[in-house]
Amino acid sequence: MLARADAQLRGLSPSYFALVMATLLTGMRLIRHRAAAVADLIDHQRDPGFLTVVAATGVLGAQVMVIGGRQAIAAALLVVAIVLWLVLTYTIFTAPEGCARAGAARPVSIGRR
Repeated sequence: MLARADAQLRGLSPSYFALVMATLLTGMRLIRHRAAAVADLIDHQRDPGFLTVVAATGVLGAQVMVIGGRQAIAAALLVVAIVLWLVLTYTIFTAPEGCARAGAARPVSIGRR
């Protein structure tokens, strides 16, 4: 089993390093700085970045299917991606900051003065 894992490690694409690091950093930030992560989630200039987690989960599921042929894992990742998309979309569009802006007298413009 260790020899098989070592063989897979040898053939690993360098792009997986970015996936692992991004996952690790996101997880560490959620654990150690939960308030900052939640603040980003309701900040409409930063919250769309969370949707990259949905894309990454879908891509990972596709790669698990194509490279590893693991249908069950790929299906589970697809379900996770769908749930993440629903939760994040709801959270992004109903965030308190967005609700406050929606009731503003003057619309918020980006890049124009």
